[in-house]
Amino acid sequence: MSHQLRAVLAQPNTDVIDAVLREDGAAGAGLFRLAASFGSPTVRVDVAVNGRPHVFPAAERVRALLELLFARLDTLCQLATTPDLDVDVAAFAIWGLTAIHPFDNANGRTAVAFAQLLLAQRWSTSSSPLALPNDAHTRLAPLMMDIDVAESDVSPLGQLRSAARVEARLRTLRLEDIGSVPGLARTSAALRAALLPALAERVQFSS
Repeated sequence: MSHQLRAVLAQPNTDVIDAVLREDGAAGAGLFRLAASFGSPTVRVDVAVNGRPHVFPAAERVRALLELLFARLDTLCQLATTPDLDVDVAAFAIWGLTAIHPFDNANGRTAVAFAQLLLAQRWSTSSSPLALPNDAHTRLAPLMMDIDVAESDVSPLGQLRSAARVEARLRTLRLEDIGSVPGLARTSAALRAALLPALAERVQFSS
């Protein structure tokens, strides 16, 4: 699986995913430790799909938000009892990593690759379970933008407001609510549609 993930990642994130693949425990443990080891990301603003700036959480909040994200993912994975719910958790993981933006580059690619890893572990497969194109992160970006109102104030205060919104979503969103959030629901649908035919008999979705 490592070489498949490496094909869609930019440096330095290949090393992150390789370390995650060597983890025996929670899928997020290696990613969290290595994200922290890169230090605080310096790029906290990006141009959103609508051309307006999208401000990410303040760098000093990244570590705490990653801790919260992976704690929530552990809880959601325990609650997910069907393949449909597994995919909902994967969509939440993509949003979480994209929203926290722990790296200076390739955050979207890393988020999608991490979702592949999460589902591979859930479904006990040694290869990527979804046939997603290399630009899947750019196709999912418009869906992600629907989840929260984008912060456009690039000042430190704007970055702190962004962090507060991400933290609130991480703390309050329940597994049963994911399907009612338009951006997450459409992301889940896109992931379900990409299931490899070879897994269709083992992984059966309800709809």
